[in-house]
Amino acid sequence: MRVDLGVHMTERVSKSISDLLPLVSDGEKRLFKAVARPDGNEPPFYEIATRGEFAEQPLWVNAPRIDLQPIAGRTGTPHVPLSSVGECHFRIDTVREAMADLYYVSTGIYLLSDSLLNVVKSVGGDAVEHSSAQVLGSHGAIPGFNVVMPTRVIDAVDAVKSDVTVNRWQPVPKIPRYVTLVRYDEGYVLRADAVEGVAHLVEPFSSKWLWRRSLIEAAAAAKVRGLLAVHTYDKRPQSEIRI
Repeated sequence: MRVDLGVHMTERVSKSISDLLPLVSDGEKRLFKAVARPDGNEPPFYEIATRGEFAEQPLWVNAPRIDLQPIAGRTGTPHVPLSSVGECHFRIDTVREAMADLYYVSTGIYLLSDSLLNVVKSVGGDAVEHSSAQVLGSHGAIPGFNVVMPTRVIDAVDAVKSDVTVNRWQPVPKIPRYVTLVRYDEGYVLRADAVEGVAHLVEPFSSKWLWRRSLIEAAAAAKVRGLLAVHTYDKRPQSEIRI
């Protein structure tokens, strides 16, 4: 594999990650160094996850094969609706009082409580597909949860202000098929023009669900719990929010 640890400055006029992909050949790995640093005016988005103090991720009992699972659609991947899998069943060895209001269950798919889903829809609009979920806990059925797939996919990472590694990788030796891996070792910032008026989105190359700070604050005001929000750029003064 050819590894290139830098690029000519003329190539860094690219604004988005999609602009960088054609610059990397099959079997090549390239680091695109930022040519400007964040100035503090970038929109405040956080990667959303579950706090570790709460019960761990539930088991998706009737999960389809990975190639048949719903997907919001990313670069080169068509949209597969959440409705394609029917009713989803989960099992968790705990009671509702020990559960968080959000769980990641598979790539691009989450389990949200009714109250948190209401917040996401009221603040973030209709950029989610959702259906009710059947959750079985240690003492019986746990109502009030939904399977949620966010559908607003935006190539919004600022390629000028973020260090980006693009790897055209060959998963199986001697088979001429390559996949693109994108990595942000020091975190990343988003372009304000790409996310104007947007409360949440999916970052297509990491598949992370990103929330604007205002959505996190609305969730806290609604008294949902168990959320860990980590800023996309890890050198910010306030790198995480816990609710």
